[in-house]
Amino acid sequence: MNDSEQTVYDFSTFLNNPNPELLSDEVKTGLKQLQDELKTLPPKSTKIALAILKWCEKYPEIYEYFKKTDWQQVRCDMIEEGEEVPSPDITLEVERVTNKMMIAIDKINRENESSDRSNDTKDNDPND
Repeated sequence: MNDSEQTVYDFSTFLNNPNPELLSDEVKTGLKQLQDELKTLPPKSTKIALAILKWCEKYPEIYEYFKKTDWQQVRCDMIEEGEEVPSPDITLEVERVTNKMMIAIDKINRENESSDRSNDTKDNDPND
C-alpha cells in the first residue's frame, strides 16, 4: 500500500471511529464539501489523499488527532485475532465513511437536542 492509499485507509478508520468531541455542524458541513470534492477526483489518485489531508488541516483538532493516532493499531483492535483485513476500494470507502460520519454527527446532535429539551422541561417543572 502506498502513502496515498494509507492516508485514505487511515481516514476511513478515523471516520469509522468518530471522536464525538471533534464533531460539530461545521465539521459535518466540511465533510459534505469534502465528499463532493472527492467525487470529482479520479479513483485511486493521490489527489484523494491530498484532499483529505487538506480538509483535515482546516480543523486543527482533527488534524492533530488524525496525525497522532496509530490507525493501524486501531484497525487491529477492531478485528478478531487471525482475521484478515482486506484492502479497501478507496473511492467507495471514502464515500461510505463520510456518509457514516455525517450520520454519526446527526445522531450526536439529536442526542444533544434531546438532553437539552429534557433539561428545559426539568427547569420549567412547577412541582420543584
